[in-house]
Amino acid sequence: MWSACSKQSKVKTAPAVVDEVTTVQVLTKPFVVPETNLVLPVGTKVKLREDKLQVSVELPTGYGFFTGAAPSLPGITGKAMPVIVLGSYTCKCGDSENRCSVFYLSVGGFGCLHNSCSGVCSGQFVTLKGEPIKGVINLSNAEIVHVVSPNERSASMNKGSKAAFFDQPDVQTKILAEHARLFKGDLMPQLDRIYREKKLQEKYVFVPASLYGVTFYMVAPKTAVEKGVPYWEITEAGPSCSCSGNGHGGCRTEKKSLMGMVSVHWCEGECQACILTV
Repeated sequence: MWSACSKQSKVKTAPAVVDEVTTVQVLTKPFVVPETNLVLPVGTKVKLREDKLQVSVELPTGYGFFTGAAPSLPGITGKAMPVIVLGSYTCKCGDSENRCSVFYLSVGGFGCLHNSCSGVCSGQFVTLKGEPIKGVINLSNAEIVHVVSPNERSASMNKGSKAAFFDQPDVQTKILAEHARLFKGDLMPQLDRIYREKKLQEKYVFVPASLYGVTFYMVAPKTAVEKGVPYWEITEAGPSCSCSGNGHGGCRTEKKSLMGMVSVHWCEGECQACILTV
């Protein structure tokens, strides 16, 4: 009888954490961090702290966290992208500084235990310095390549974080160098002229590019596009994006001018993948 009561007590008091993991686990499939668009790649190490107030995360070789922090020396080009591989997931209880408990299940990932808070728990994914993590980037894609299809090594970025990515000196330096290579020293006409003039539309195109796993689009002379690289004709309406895969809210085109010399375009939205449809 004592044994039966003991067994019944365990089932009642801890049904939600029967499969809880407190040792270091290595992800065998990609995992989306709760309340974000961030995807942790295969090989990421995850561990629930003993006090159950934090899940620690360590990215595998070839990946890094992106915080969007402003460069320490604005205006200086060539500063390398910082390599951050350690992060943590914690949960905050309402507007207070109190923390909610965190769970990590081998089959269900991690998240907040709301019953440990009288209000609403919200997850926070930050670096060891407390900086909010805005992206997971592919460090092995440290030079620009012209590809269009997202793959398992593509970056994952929170909504609105790509603009900060293009503010990074390392990113700007590489894009400007690639722009110079494509144009071979020639000056590119203003975009509004290309949109208006048919002769210029026939001469220039949009080409896809990837840097640190982030996909964007550049204007290039049609004669500079290498064999096998896809491109899109430029029209008077300008570029537009469409939603590929599941998602809500559609896609929109964003643009940023780098040092007043070249514009980059990218797609932003809530879909699994937003792609250029010019």
